[in-house]
Amino acid sequence: MLIRSERITPPGVEPITMAEAKTHLRVDHDDEDVYIASLIAVARDEAEAVCGRRFGEQVWRLYFDRFEAIRLHGCGVVATATLDWRNDQGGWVALSGAEYEVVKAVPAYVFYKDDFNVPTTGDFAEVVRMNVSCGEPAPPGVKAWMLLRIGTLYANREADAERRVEPQQFVPNLLAAHRVMDFS
Repeated sequence: MLIRSERITPPGVEPITMAEAKTHLRVDHDDEDVYIASLIAVARDEAEAVCGRRFGEQVWRLYFDRFEAIRLHGCGVVATATLDWRNDQGGWVALSGAEYEVVKAVPAYVFYKDDFNVPTTGDFAEVVRMNVSCGEPAPPGVKAWMLLRIGTLYANREADAERRVEPQQFVPNLLAAHRVMDFS
């Protein structure tokens, strides 16, 4: 079971460019570029959480409590994956790539080979560590949703707005088509 995850490297390129965001916001000055860049990242994080996918290539480190098949929630397109296991002294030891298989699907999976012998580990909560490089381009519907979200966040900066902000009814559906479905 997944114990924790941490993003090691954020996307090098956001799905929405500064120029696209500023055009959408009708902003023609550079005074708020840092703020707008933060809104782009917030919108991407939110879209990733709703869809169960990663948009833009990024690197994550995942920790698991035991050796078992791994479903990589949120990592649909996997470029690389390496696994380490914790020995009884607490050190991390690389697991040979010949001992597991990464199934590059949405979501991705890691399976141990049939002849894999589970190593003896110490009494630790975190037994398996995985570094995974994953991400995919954001589809047009996700980008449209992100622009609308950026616009809403930009226009409603204060926590206590005069009126409650409600999304238009079609807006959540822009992400619905891109959610990872669970058929198990």
